[in-house]
Amino acid sequence: MSPCTYHSHIQRVRSKYLQRLILLRMLTGTTWGAAKKPLLHIYRVLVRSVLEYGVEAYFFSSASSLEKLNKIQYAALRLCTRAMKSAPSLCLFHSCDELPLHTKHKLCLNYKAHLLTFSHHLTLDFRLLA
Repeated sequence: MSPCTYHSHIQRVRSKYLQRLILLRMLTGTTWGAAKKPLLHIYRVLVRSVLEYGVEAYFFSSASSLEKLNKIQYAALRLCTRAMKSAPSLCLFHSCDELPLHTKHKLCLNYKAHLLTFSHHLTLDFRLLA
């Protein structure tokens, strides 16, 4: 494995996701399944938390590796909304009030850059942590 590819981390995220996707699939059904709101809550707790862990580091890996994570997010949102596979991803994000992973990463980087402009910001004062 070459340095900074994060391939093994992305594979672990994918395997964790596949296990959690089974739970989401068990909770969905056309006549008896859970509603969209509880499914989205379960998605945010079980799937999105795993997807976003370490995003600052592995986001700079290859595009093919990141596409695997995007597919995870699309599949989970399709289950929550009971949408068909042909549903556009933008419609899924809008109906679920979610952001794509790359947008969340950009917002995180912008926020961190903004914090660095302050010399005496509470989040940058490491003396408070001791």
